[in-house]
Amino acid sequence: LFRATAAGTETLKNLVLPGVGRILIVDDCASHGHASNFFVTEVTNKTRAQVALEKLQELNPDVKGRWKHVESLQSLEMSTVLNSPNQLIVASDVEPPLLKKISLACEELSLPLVVVQSY
Repeated sequence: LFRATAAGTETLKNLVLPGVGRILIVDDCASHGHASNFFVTEVTNKTRAQVALEKLQELNPDVKGRWKHVESLQSLEMSTVLNSPNQLIVASDVEPPLLKKISLACEELSLPLVVVQSY
């Protein structure tokens, strides 16, 4: 999952509950107050990706997960996160230039991409 927004974590929840296997959350939000994400409600010193992963793993402990905080998704080298087999990529509330970058990387690696946008 690129960006752990409310829409993104809800999408992952629907994959975690039936037992997707493993997940990776990559996020550029270091905010400690996560008011815009109903799934991540507490104020903590953890990143949004870390808290989202912990909450998702509570729903199904059999699902393995990792999180990665980055300063900027736009400057992220896509090959550092798109290197595992059997992937479905979810991009949540990403701006058009970043979506294009993710889309091109997915196309190059023949990975399916689901785009989630909340309004």
